Amino acid sequence: MRLLFQFLLTVLTIQISSYAFAGDEDVVIVKESPADSVVENSSAHNRMNKKYSLTVMPIGFGPLNGIDSEINVGYFLDRKSIVSVRYNNLVKGNTCTGSLSCSDSGKAYGVSYKRFFGNSFYVNTAIDQREISYSETQSDLGAGNYWFNFKGSSTIFSVVVGNQWQWKSFTLGCDWAGLGVPLAHQITNENDSGDNAWSASNRSDRETMYVSGSVAMALRFYLGASF
Repeated sequence: MRLLFQFLLTVLTIQISSYAFAGDEDVVIVKESPADSVVENSSAHNRMNKKYSLTVMPIGFGPLNGIDSEINVGYFLDRKSIVSVRYNNLVKGNTCTGSLSCSDSGKAYGVSYKRFFGNSFYVNTAIDQREISYSETQSDLGAGNYWFNFKGSSTIFSVVVGNQWQWKSFTLGCDWAGLGVPLAHQITNENDSGDNAWSASNRSDRETMYVSGSVAMALRFYLGASF
Protein backbone atom coordinates (compact mmCIF):
# COMPACT_ATOMS: atom_id res chain seq x y z
CA MET A 1 0.00 0.00 0.00
CA ARG A 2 2.85 2.32 0.90
CA LEU A 3 4.55 1.51 -2.43
CA LEU A 4 1.39 2.36 -4.36
CA PHE A 5 1.04 5.66 -2.51
CA GLN A 6 4.67 6.55 -3.21
CA PHE A 7 4.20 5.68 -6.92
CA LEU A 8 1.13 7.90 -7.27
CA LEU A 9 2.86 10.74 -5.43
CA THR A 10 5.85 10.48 -7.77
CA VAL A 11 3.61 10.58 -10.88
CA LEU A 12 1.73 13.60 -9.55
CA THR A 13 4.97 15.41 -8.74
CA ILE A 14 6.28 14.81 -12.27
CA GLN A 15 3.06 16.16 -13.84
CA ILE A 16 3.09 19.29 -11.69
CA SER A 17 6.75 19.90 -12.51
CA SER A 18 6.15 19.54 -16.27
CA TYR A 19 3.32 22.10 -16.20
CA ALA A 20 5.37 24.44 -14.06
CA PHE A 21 8.29 24.35 -16.47
CA ALA A 22 6.13 24.60 -19.60
CA GLY A 23 3.99 27.49 -18.31
CA ASP A 24 2.31 29.42 -21.19
CA GLU A 25 5.34 29.42 -23.47
CA ASP A 26 3.62 27.33 -26.16
CA VAL A 27 0.66 29.78 -26.49
CA VAL A 28 0.64 32.06 -29.55
CA ILE A 29 0.07 35.67 -28.53
CA VAL A 30 -1.93 37.65 -31.13
CA LYS A 31 -1.40 41.37 -31.10
CA GLU A 32 -4.49 43.41 -30.29
CA SER A 33 -5.93 45.26 -33.29
CA PRO A 34 -6.09 49.04 -32.95
CA ALA A 35 -9.56 50.27 -32.07
CA ASP A 36 -9.67 52.50 -35.17
CA SER A 37 -8.59 50.11 -37.92
CA VAL A 38 -9.92 49.30 -41.40
CA VAL A 39 -9.66 46.29 -43.66
CA GLU A 40 -7.64 46.80 -46.81
CA ASN A 41 -9.79 47.38 -49.93
CA SER A 42 -12.95 47.66 -47.84
CA SER A 43 -15.48 50.45 -48.29
CA ALA A 44 -14.05 52.24 -45.27
CA HIS A 45 -10.57 51.97 -46.77
CA ASN A 46 -11.77 53.26 -50.15
CA ARG A 47 -13.41 56.28 -48.50
CA MET A 48 -10.06 57.42 -47.14
CA ASN A 49 -8.66 60.58 -48.73
CA LYS A 50 -11.90 61.25 -50.59
CA LYS A 51 -13.10 64.86 -50.60
CA TYR A 52 -16.22 65.06 -52.78
CA SER A 53 -19.11 62.87 -53.87
CA LEU A 54 -21.80 63.20 -56.49
CA THR A 55 -24.71 60.75 -56.44
CA VAL A 56 -28.04 60.38 -58.22
CA MET A 57 -31.13 58.62 -56.89
CA PRO A 58 -33.29 57.69 -59.91
CA ILE A 59 -36.23 56.61 -57.77
CA GLY A 60 -37.07 56.37 -54.07
CA PHE A 61 -39.58 57.32 -51.39
CA GLY A 62 -39.15 60.58 -49.44
CA PRO A 63 -38.74 63.33 -48.42
CA LEU A 64 -41.63 64.32 -50.70
CA ASN A 65 -44.66 62.15 -50.06
CA GLY A 66 -44.45 59.97 -53.13
CA ILE A 67 -41.87 58.66 -55.58
CA ASP A 68 -38.92 61.04 -55.77
CA SER A 69 -35.68 61.51 -57.67
CA GLU A 70 -32.61 63.17 -56.14
CA ILE A 71 -29.27 64.79 -56.92
CA ASN A 72 -26.80 64.89 -54.01
CA VAL A 73 -23.45 66.68 -53.71
CA GLY A 74 -21.35 65.79 -50.66
CA TYR A 75 -18.15 66.79 -48.92
CA PHE A 76 -16.15 64.30 -46.82
CA LEU A 77 -15.22 65.63 -43.40
CA ASP A 78 -13.30 62.37 -42.97
CA ARG A 79 -13.84 58.72 -43.93
CA LYS A 80 -16.59 58.45 -41.29
CA SER A 81 -18.72 61.48 -42.11
CA ILE A 82 -20.14 63.41 -45.07
CA VAL A 83 -22.11 66.66 -45.22
CA SER A 84 -24.31 67.07 -48.30
CA VAL A 85 -26.70 69.35 -50.11
CA ARG A 86 -29.47 67.72 -52.11
CA TYR A 87 -32.36 68.47 -54.44
CA ASN A 88 -35.45 66.26 -54.78
CA ASN A 89 -38.15 66.28 -57.42
CA LEU A 90 -41.56 64.63 -57.05
CA VAL A 91 -41.99 62.00 -59.77
CA LYS A 92 -45.34 60.54 -58.71
CA GLY A 93 -47.57 61.38 -55.77
CA ASN A 94 -51.27 60.70 -55.33
CA THR A 95 -52.98 58.34 -57.82
CA CYS A 96 -56.45 59.24 -59.13
CA THR A 97 -58.63 57.11 -61.42
CA GLY A 98 -62.08 57.14 -62.99
CA SER A 99 -64.06 60.33 -62.45
CA LEU A 100 -61.41 61.56 -60.00
CA SER A 101 -58.46 63.37 -61.57
CA CYS A 102 -55.54 65.01 -59.82
CA SER A 103 -52.28 66.73 -60.56
CA ASP A 104 -49.31 67.33 -58.28
CA SER A 105 -45.80 68.73 -58.43
CA GLY A 106 -43.21 69.19 -55.78
CA LYS A 107 -39.59 69.81 -54.97
CA ALA A 108 -37.38 69.78 -51.91
CA TYR A 109 -33.90 71.01 -51.14
CA GLY A 110 -31.92 70.41 -47.99
CA VAL A 111 -28.73 69.62 -46.12
CA SER A 112 -27.73 66.34 -44.47
CA TYR A 113 -25.08 64.82 -42.24
CA LYS A 114 -24.14 61.17 -42.77
CA ARG A 115 -22.18 59.27 -40.10
CA PHE A 116 -20.69 55.83 -40.79
CA PHE A 117 -20.57 53.16 -38.12
CA GLY A 118 -18.27 50.42 -39.35
CA ASN A 119 -17.55 49.58 -42.96
CA SER A 120 -20.72 50.67 -44.78
CA PHE A 121 -23.61 51.16 -42.31
CA TYR A 122 -24.62 54.77 -41.64
CA VAL A 123 -27.19 57.03 -40.03
CA ASN A 124 -28.18 60.07 -42.08
CA THR A 125 -29.95 63.10 -40.61
CA ALA A 126 -31.31 65.90 -42.77
CA ILE A 127 -33.38 69.06 -42.87
CA ASP A 128 -35.36 69.68 -46.06
CA GLN A 129 -37.58 72.48 -47.28
CA ARG A 130 -40.50 71.11 -49.33
CA GLU A 131 -42.77 72.96 -51.77
CA ILE A 132 -45.94 71.34 -53.13
CA SER A 133 -48.70 72.22 -55.61
CA TYR A 134 -51.80 70.02 -55.84
CA SER A 135 -55.17 70.07 -57.60
CA GLU A 136 -58.05 67.58 -57.65
CA THR A 137 -61.34 67.32 -59.55
CA GLN A 138 -64.29 64.98 -58.96
CA SER A 139 -66.69 64.95 -61.94
CA ASP A 140 -69.14 62.29 -60.66
CA LEU A 141 -72.23 64.03 -59.23
CA GLY A 142 -73.13 60.97 -57.15
CA ALA A 143 -69.74 61.02 -55.42
CA GLY A 144 -69.81 64.76 -54.79
CA ASN A 145 -68.88 67.04 -57.67
CA TYR A 146 -66.07 69.38 -56.65
CA TRP A 147 -62.73 70.96 -57.55
CA PHE A 148 -59.95 72.32 -55.36
CA ASN A 149 -56.26 73.19 -55.37
CA PHE A 150 -53.65 74.42 -52.94
CA LYS A 151 -49.98 75.17 -52.53
CA GLY A 152 -47.96 74.46 -49.41
CA SER A 153 -44.50 74.39 -47.94
CA SER A 154 -42.95 72.64 -44.97
CA THR A 155 -39.63 72.17 -43.22
CA ILE A 156 -38.97 68.58 -42.15
CA PHE A 157 -36.32 66.82 -40.09
CA SER A 158 -35.56 63.25 -41.12
CA VAL A 159 -33.47 60.31 -39.92
CA VAL A 160 -32.70 57.30 -42.11
CA VAL A 161 -30.41 54.26 -41.86
CA GLY A 162 -28.62 52.72 -44.81
CA ASN A 163 -25.50 51.23 -46.32
CA GLN A 164 -23.03 52.81 -48.72
CA TRP A 165 -20.35 50.80 -50.52
CA GLN A 166 -17.27 52.26 -52.11
CA TRP A 167 -15.11 50.78 -54.90
CA LYS A 168 -12.28 53.14 -55.81
CA SER A 169 -14.31 56.03 -57.24
CA PHE A 170 -17.64 54.21 -57.71
CA THR A 171 -20.28 54.74 -55.00
CA LEU A 172 -23.42 52.65 -54.48
CA GLY A 173 -25.83 52.93 -51.58
CA CYS A 174 -29.36 52.85 -50.23
CA ASP A 175 -31.34 54.60 -47.52
CA TRP A 176 -33.23 51.53 -46.32
CA ALA A 177 -35.78 53.12 -43.99
CA GLY A 178 -36.44 56.30 -42.08
CA LEU A 179 -38.95 58.93 -41.06
CA GLY A 180 -39.40 62.63 -41.80
CA VAL A 181 -41.24 64.83 -39.31
CA PRO A 182 -42.45 68.37 -40.14
CA LEU A 183 -41.02 71.14 -37.96
CA ALA A 184 -43.14 73.87 -39.56
CA HIS A 185 -45.61 74.13 -42.44
CA GLN A 186 -47.72 76.62 -44.32
CA ILE A 187 -50.70 76.25 -46.67
CA THR A 188 -51.24 78.94 -49.32
CA ASN A 189 -53.46 79.61 -52.32
CA GLU A 190 -56.44 77.42 -51.36
CA ASN A 191 -59.29 77.38 -53.85
CA ASP A 192 -62.56 75.38 -53.78
CA SER A 193 -65.67 74.98 -55.90
CA GLY A 194 -68.65 72.60 -56.07
CA ASP A 195 -69.66 70.37 -53.14
CA ASN A 196 -67.89 72.14 -50.30
CA ALA A 197 -68.29 69.29 -47.79
CA TRP A 198 -66.48 66.77 -50.00
CA SER A 199 -64.01 69.35 -51.18
CA ALA A 200 -63.01 70.49 -47.70
CA SER A 201 -62.66 66.91 -46.40
CA ASN A 202 -60.52 65.69 -49.29
CA ARG A 203 -58.44 68.86 -49.42
CA SER A 204 -57.63 68.46 -45.72
CA ASP A 205 -56.52 64.87 -46.33
CA ARG A 206 -54.25 65.91 -49.21
CA GLU A 207 -52.76 68.80 -47.26
CA THR A 208 -51.88 66.41 -44.45
CA MET A 209 -50.41 63.94 -46.92
CA TYR A 210 -48.23 66.43 -48.78
CA VAL A 211 -47.51 69.24 -46.32
CA SER A 212 -48.27 68.86 -42.63
CA GLY A 213 -47.95 65.09 -42.05
CA SER A 214 -44.94 62.88 -41.39
CA VAL A 215 -43.46 60.97 -44.31
CA ALA A 216 -41.98 57.46 -44.45
CA MET A 217 -38.68 57.25 -46.31
CA ALA A 218 -37.56 53.92 -47.80
CA LEU A 219 -35.65 52.14 -50.58
CA ARG A 220 -33.78 55.23 -51.76
CA PHE A 221 -31.15 53.58 -54.00
CA TYR A 222 -28.43 55.84 -55.37
CA LEU A 223 -25.18 55.63 -57.31
CA GLY A 224 -22.41 57.97 -58.31
CA ALA A 225 -18.76 58.82 -57.82
CA SER A 226 -16.48 59.89 -54.96
CA PHE A 227 -13.12 61.49 -55.56
